[in-house]
Amino acid sequence: MNPGTRGGNPNPRPRRPTPTRQDGFFTTWEVVEASGLSYRMVDYWIRTKVPNLGPSVPAGGSGTVRLWTAEDCERIVKAGTFVHAWESVTHRPGIQGVSVEVVARFVDEAVPCREGWFWQTEHFNLTVKV
Repeated sequence: MNPGTRGGNPNPRPRRPTPTRQDGFFTTWEVVEASGLSYRMVDYWIRTKVPNLGPSVPAGGSGTVRLWTAEDCERIVKAGTFVHAWESVTHRPGIQGVSVEVVARFVDEAVPCREGWFWQTEHFNLTVKV
């Protein structure tokens, strides 16, 4: 037994360092914090492969870190803005009553305006204030 290993693997696999903003990427926890969404909601969107609401570099397996670019982070923050606006209108937590596809469409189609985001669909116009 190698004296410095305390009975463990003498050649442990090095752990990948947690990426920081200096690396040009964000972790899922940083994205969650910036968006105000729950980790569980963001994780669900990733696992169900909601279009355009996931990280550029997915996790490589259990225990690995998902890497988000600044653009990925902006999309989740925009989705969070929509979710929070929906909560304030419906007085229900989360996105109860609206599908994740609608959230993804908002992220893709809403454009910036003076108040926040403007979204025009075939059925309605919506301004989400920031």
